[in-house]
Amino acid sequence: MTALGFDRFAAELRAEADAFASTVDGADLALRVPTCPEWTLEQLVHHVGRAYYWATAIITSATTTFIRNSPESTVTGCAMARSIWSPR
Repeated sequence: MTALGFDRFAAELRAEADAFASTVDGADLALRVPTCPEWTLEQLVHHVGRAYYWATAIITSATTTFIRNSPESTVTGCAMARSIWSPR
């Protein structure tokens, strides 16, 4: 198996983040997630946003060491989604 290079990995992550963002854009964030009914869409956006934030930190720093995805994040899901998924 061939490992993804930096550019390909970053492009794939961006494409998936953009697809997710366009899917939830304008949606009612109070909706329940059918496959995880105890979560609202806002909670899902926050969860996925934190994962993309964490992955972006790893990619942009090119680190080979562990970067903790802090559970104490003070950024809300919607604000995080906008900051991660906004055009650069």
